[in-house]
Amino acid sequence: VEGVEPDGESIKRAAALYGLQLKSQDHLFDFPEQSFDAVTLWHVLEHVHELHRYIEQLKVLCKKNGKIIIAVPNYTSSDGLRMMFPGTCTIFLLQLCSN
Repeated sequence: VEGVEPDGESIKRAAALYGLQLKSQDHLFDFPEQSFDAVTLWHVLEHVHELHRYIEQLKVLCKKNGKIIIAVPNYTSSDGLRMMFPGTCTIFLLQLCSN
């Protein structure tokens, strides 16, 4: 199990509070191809500036028949727009994500 986090303070906090050894987001491109059975992203993609580059890398990192599991905010929910700002780069529409 590996964890990647863009915020240095969050990396330190995860280590101090939970003993987790997260890597900075730059390490996403250092893992060998087909390293993972599954990759999960929970409310991450809307903050990624190089969306297509990251998605392509996730595909490279998954083993054959591996899964990429993605959750993004529901912008139509009562708190969806509140969750999106600041720092949101992309708003995903359901019809675009389902193809």
